Amino acid sequence: MAELDPRQFRAALGAFPTGVTIVTTHADGRDVGLTANSFNSVSLDPPLVLWSLAKQSSAMRAFEASEYFAVHILSAQQEALAARFAQRGVDRFADLTFARGHGGAPLLDNCAARFECRRAHLYQGGDHAIIVGEVLTFERFDRPALAFHGGRYALSLQKAADPKAVAADRESGELVVDANGLNMLLGIAYRHLRLSLDPHLSARGLSEHEYWILNMVGGEEGRSIDRLNHLLRFTGQVITAEQCVRLCGLGMMRLHGDGGAAIPELTSTGRRTLVELAVVGKSFEASAESGLDFAEAQLLRQLLRRLIFSMRPATD
Repeated sequence: MAELDPRQFRAALGAFPTGVTIVTTHADGRDVGLTANSFNSVSLDPPLVLWSLAKQSSAMRAFEASEYFAVHILSAQQEALAARFAQRGVDRFADLTFARGHGGAPLLDNCAARFECRRAHLYQGGDHAIIVGEVLTFERFDRPALAFHGGRYALSLQKAADPKAVAADRESGELVVDANGLNMLLGIAYRHLRLSLDPHLSARGLSEHEYWILNMVGGEEGRSIDRLNHLLRFTGQVITAEQCVRLCGLGMMRLHGDGGAAIPELTSTGRRTLVELAVVGKSFEASAESGLDFAEAQLLRQLLRRLIFSMRPATD
């Protein structure tokens, strides 16, 4: 049998998404903990779980010496904590507030679930030890879990049923539009956010289109009107020299050059206006996202970025 390439083997294993845990114990008068994604269930009756620990790990002696340990399934907001407990040469428990469980094992807060265990078995598994624990008590919290996939942290989210934009009416058989259609959903969401901003645009004498122009000019400094229109072509928005002249009249912009070759630039008034509107917009976004949990909000942004990128034509 040919030898396996360790790096390729690790990469292939990384294709399997897992949760992320921190396992803690107390041994020889000190607290020990580390990040692990090798956690798994073994049995419901009796309640058994397992995880594995590299034999060369500095924590190996502590988990051999202590009869008890706690497994924390981390929540999506605990990525920094996962990174801390994976780092070497630091006090991983510094400034953390935690309770004590069986055998004095530290019990960390804000996780998605937590299991307090008594070591039932310790098996040898190549370069790792497989530690099986009997679950003595557990807690489950209503928080989305942190995941690990392909060597990077990820977000976990329950998959919804696949919505159809067009379906047939059960009685008539005629096609009807479903409110779950992507165009419908994006349009409704956009209008809700934009209607909230409209009074603030009107108070500054700006139209929605002029707000778009300020955003593009502020984000793409040094580009001509023709170049900005090339970048904007997939949106259906067009920047005209006349609109730029009007914004110049409002003191928000200045033009360098003539016609399509002119390069627009925001004035200090224009930048201040854009920042003020951005703050207002962020407050409305936060209100809109208040009904989403952390993982859902992050996933929404990630998917929208991917959708926009996939639809945007290549630029030269």
